[in-house]
Amino acid sequence: MRSGFQAFIAGFIGPALVFILLTLVLVPEGNFHFVRLYPFYLLPLLWGFWDVLYYYFARHIIFLKKLGIWGALLGLMTSLVGIYRYDTWKLLQQHVLAELDLANTILLEVVIYFLLWEIVVRYFNRSLID
Repeated sequence: MRSGFQAFIAGFIGPALVFILLTLVLVPEGNFHFVRLYPFYLLPLLWGFWDVLYYYFARHIIFLKKLGIWGALLGLMTSLVGIYRYDTWKLLQQHVLAELDLANTILLEVVIYFLLWEIVVRYFNRSLID
């Protein structure tokens, strides 16, 4: 049980810090639209639970042994849910990714998640669990 909690904390730390930084950047401008539109505040909890699932199940499966692939799957799911359920595509086109089409935006998010999970979450996993 102790290792499961440590895996949750290791997955929780990275996105929690990013959420705090993004909130600090967006709040002075009065731009709460993204926070209301997409439940961004739930991502740290999701990352923590996703890391627990990796710790207990996915690291024993051959093609999911690499932590970045596990994170990329989460990136694909959150990207698709965000675009199709919460309609974040319009917001991304207006403010962030005006030049990219839908497929490249999803691919970009998957690559970003892969890198974050390979670098940040792996670091915290090694620090807290191993």
